[in-house]
Amino acid sequence: FRRVLFRISSYGTMWAAANSLARSAGLQDSVEAALEYARYVAGGAAIDDLLETHVRASASAVDRLLELGVELKLTIGLPEIFHPHAPGSCPDGRRMVEAQPIARSELGEWANLIRPAHYIPAGVSWGDVVQWGGFANRANWDAEELARRERLGLLAAGQGLVAQLLRAALRHGAVPRINCGISELLSRDGRVCGVRTSTGESLSARRGVVLATGGYEGNDELVKRFEGLPDWLNAFAPTNTGDGMVLATGVGAAIYRLPVNHRKLVGCAIGSRNGEFFSIGLHGMPYPGAIAVNRMGQRFCDESL
Repeated sequence: FRRVLFRISSYGTMWAAANSLARSAGLQDSVEAALEYARYVAGGAAIDDLLETHVRASASAVDRLLELGVELKLTIGLPEIFHPHAPGSCPDGRRMVEAQPIARSELGEWANLIRPAHYIPAGVSWGDVVQWGGFANRANWDAEELARRERLGLLAAGQGLVAQLLRAALRHGAVPRINCGISELLSRDGRVCGVRTSTGESLSARRGVVLATGGYEGNDELVKRFEGLPDWLNAFAPTNTGDGMVLATGVGAAIYRLPVNHRKLVGCAIGSRNGEFFSIGLHGMPYPGAIAVNRMGQRFCDESL
């Protein structure tokens, strides 16, 4: 981990085709239908072997997380992101998996290292938002229930997912390191066998190194190289600086860029939150009568879509 605080800028949902949670709820799904959907979303740009591996392995990944004690549930009612009417899509959320709310106190000494989330009130999951009528119905959400969740210190959505993963990791003996950057991957006989930290310490790995550092949206150089968009506004955590990509290329990995990203997330920067991204599409447009304008006060889209 590269920062003292775990920054959460996510609703915390995972897409998993034909998962066991759906089967337990009596909701049918098939890998074949999921592949049809995934290929539609990819628009022919994905490496098909990797896409198929992702689709087929997603249910096994969910099962493994459940075995390790990560508490998950379906996000029922959430249409499939981002194309709910695409071939093979499931519009009711049976492929959308999210964390069960978890009390901050469950994390012990790590409890206060998870930052507050600005997207959703404390303890409210993406599924709750859907079931309660969306953000446009915020005025009618149960105020007592919101207060109860905050009082109990519940974490949900992206906060809840990170908390669930962290609790499971701690229970299984993981020792997270904070303020510990990685300067390079170590290799031996053509295989990655460990890492070297930013302080020069070498750490060996028995079964490989997992690169889970997010995207590169917070790296101006990589954004310019791969996206070519002027005035790029990062919709995600500023710590998403492409570290995993840089480390992997250092040992000979190749980069394959998908021409599919979140440029559709129309939003703006909030000055009082150090330029944090505010999604107009998720938190502005759902409200009746809302319109979107650019910095010159001009409308630039059909808000009814």
